[in-house]
Amino acid sequence: MMKQNISLLNISNINEYSSVVSTIKELNNNQLSSKKFISNSFESLLCKAPKFINFKDEIFFFGKNKEQFNYKYPFNSSFIANFDYCTLINDIFAILTHDNYFIQDTYFNDENFKQKNNFLRSSITIQDNLGANKVDFFLYNKSKEIEYLDEEVFLLPYFWHYNYHHWLIECLPRIKYFLETEELKNVKIALPANMSNFQKESFKLFDIPDNRIIYCNQDYKFKKVYFSSLGNFSKDEIFWLRNYIFSKLDIEANPHKKYYISRNDASLRRINNENQLTDFLKSSGYEILNLSGVSFIEQVKIFSQAKSIIAPHGAGLTNMIFAPDGCRITELAPNDYVNHCFWLLANVMNFEYTFLSGQKISENRDFNIDLEQLKILTKDESRI
Repeated sequence: MMKQNISLLNISNINEYSSVVSTIKELNNNQLSSKKFISNSFESLLCKAPKFINFKDEIFFFGKNKEQFNYKYPFNSSFIANFDYCTLINDIFAILTHDNYFIQDTYFNDENFKQKNNFLRSSITIQDNLGANKVDFFLYNKSKEIEYLDEEVFLLPYFWHYNYHHWLIECLPRIKYFLETEELKNVKIALPANMSNFQKESFKLFDIPDNRIIYCNQDYKFKKVYFSSLGNFSKDEIFWLRNYIFSKLDIEANPHKKYYISRNDASLRRINNENQLTDFLKSSGYEILNLSGVSFIEQVKIFSQAKSIIAPHGAGLTNMIFAPDGCRITELAPNDYVNHCFWLLANVMNFEYTFLSGQKISENRDFNIDLEQLKILTKDESRI
């Protein structure tokens, strides 16, 4: 049962613009009264184990013996929910209901609010006849009255929208439901005011007219806000996105290229001995890519030709969703960092996935890769 909202204005009055916002963890997607399911019920993906060059990587990747690891990844059903007269918090794109509840599925964690700089997390303990009850809340320091727009909008972005991976895998798949749901045919779509080039290019492919777009550059209160569950590596959503983009760009996948994606202009997870690796990879038929400044459409075209991709962990690996059937993926990572997202994505795409770690040499996780191990990895020509 949802806890009762408690007003604490008389306790925590910072200034005339401050108001208290309760954050109720129970207000999650299982308790949204307006929720409408728009996909099949719960599904799961049985993942294939990665390939490894050495045993230590196997233990490092799984944190245990691979026979003890659960390879089944569950997918929740997709849904659309809506709220009347709620506030959309700019930058982090969290939904605040008219009665001061944050929707858990849109705010994720407190770090988002710390970045916003006008929220203060606190709590109070209330004693009643059942004992002590700790109530968490936020103080929301509003610099001015929130502007009301008499509009119904669909929320596309969320906090991590500015990252290439999160935009492609978690945000853009939501457009499927915006375009295909009859209830939303007259609803506008909310977007960040300051979109990067890859966001503008990819969104433009969906031919949504300007009069159906609201660019958010401040907090707004709307007549109604719709939002869908985030893309969560659902095979249906990812292949819908891939096929839609291929159709718009008149692309057919053609596997005949081998690529290495460099991170030499990144601020972290760079490969220290990359020149040594790329000399070898070039001699083995690999093209060396640096994706900074490469347009979204050009990236789609490049990776639609890939039959093998080798890359350090980074957003560029997301482009595997545009690769042809049978592509081989090799992820390189420092030996203190593992993230299963690209292994999972490779499984969604039914690609062979190999993991190779190297010695971390700096606090920003720059690392070395053993050239001899890389040679073993690429030795089997039937693999690539």
